[in-house]
Amino acid sequence: MFEDLFPTLLYSKDLKLNLNELSEYCLKFKQRHKTSFDASNAGGWQSPKLGGDDPIIKDIVKQTPVLGKLFKEILKAGEEYRKKIHYSQKLKMSNIWVNVNSHKDWNSQHIHPNAVLAGVYYINVPKNSGTINFKHPSNNVIEYDWEPHLMEKYTPHNSPAWNVTPKENKLLLFPGWLPHLVTPNFSQEERISISFNLRR
Repeated sequence: MFEDLFPTLLYSKDLKLNLNELSEYCLKFKQRHKTSFDASNAGGWQSPKLGGDDPIIKDIVKQTPVLGKLFKEILKAGEEYRKKIHYSQKLKMSNIWVNVNSHKDWNSQHIHPNAVLAGVYYINVPKNSGTINFKHPSNNVIEYDWEPHLMEKYTPHNSPAWNVTPKENKLLLFPGWLPHLVTPNFSQEERISISFNLRR
């Protein structure tokens, strides 16, 4: 008999939001805040992190109702995830920010400290604009004996990393402690996404 020990859940859902409105909002936000927040981005632009209870967020939602719809979808997904892992406390938006990656921009490996869940919603995803790469928490040691060339194929049980190709209007949620990176955007267009953290 086999049992899964310590599985890691990746939540994904296709939404039906107005991408043109969201893209327009993100690009206008970038024009107003030209200096990028320096986090995991290697090139590219990240907005300042806005707190979920910040009055600014409430004003933004009033001005851009489609963002309010996105926030509702994020919290709904967070509730589904919370129940799946039997987490006892309801989750709220801790912070949220916009990402714009141009040609060859990428994001280095990182985690989201102090977040029960982290996530990303994709607004504009040109072809060849990169993937999100999740690393096994024991990535540094798993390949010592489970050498890649000895694996007939990669599965969630033997892989040191797992690539997910972004898709427009797709929402992803994952544990904040799960290491991940974003591979380079090799298209000539901007890839636009909104990232966020959920906590109790």
